[in-house]
Amino acid sequence: MKQLSIFLIMAIVGVCAHATTVQASLDSAAVLYDRHLYNDALAAMLQVEQQGASSSALCYNIGATYYRLNNMPLAVTYFERARLLDPGNDDAVQALTITRERGQIADDAFATDHYMIATFKRWMFSHAGDTYATWAVVAFIIMLAAVALFLLSDRVALRKLGFFGALTALVACVALNVMASTVNDVTDHHRFAVISQQGGKISAAPRVVNDSADVVLTLKPGTRVLLVDSVTTDSVRWYAIEHPRATARRGWLPSTAVHRP
Repeated sequence: MKQLSIFLIMAIVGVCAHATTVQASLDSAAVLYDRHLYNDALAAMLQVEQQGASSSALCYNIGATYYRLNNMPLAVTYFERARLLDPGNDDAVQALTITRERGQIADDAFATDHYMIATFKRWMFSHAGDTYATWAVVAFIIMLAAVALFLLSDRVALRKLGFFGALTALVACVALNVMASTVNDVTDHHRFAVISQQGGKISAAPRVVNDSADVVLTLKPGTRVLLVDSVTTDSVRWYAIEHPRATARRGWLPSTAVHRP
């Protein structure tokens, strides 16, 4: 029992020391950023990220620093990561829009969708999956109350209200659960990446581009693409990517040519 107590105390001390170190690094990065020492601030924040203390706020700050350093692809990458970690991070969403406008980078995520569908998807992914799950629980409770109203009321008008209210709440509950599952799946197992400054030339096969005949499409650094497959040839990992504006719908890039949010 005594050994267990000592172990717990040491563990708590270690966690507190780690938290103190992380906070000190973040405070130092904030000071460096305010002094416009962006490279030094970035190094401090990346060190914190490597220690496993990543968060939506930290990714947003890293993205903002890359933006100051005029590295639009990595700014987009970290703003995307901040939005994945917290879909409700409005600052990250706004920063993405500003960064794409400054870098003249098109947001083609839903380019092949109808305008209304694309608008709905953007709205859906602006909220966390847990938010939809909470709303689903509320809809389920409303459905139970409506069922009770239908079963216990003697008045026809109230019974109709209970019936249609329960039906509406049931549909809402199912829809919200589907949306929660979809958003969580995309957040946890997303398959998109951002073209790096060194990338952009999409080849027809997983090999080094030798001439223009091998190039299927050239995309601007910072553009978001969908990863659909991967292979390793000659110790080089290649990603098969898709993009809405790609005429061939699929091409290949080395892993060094993309950033994964």
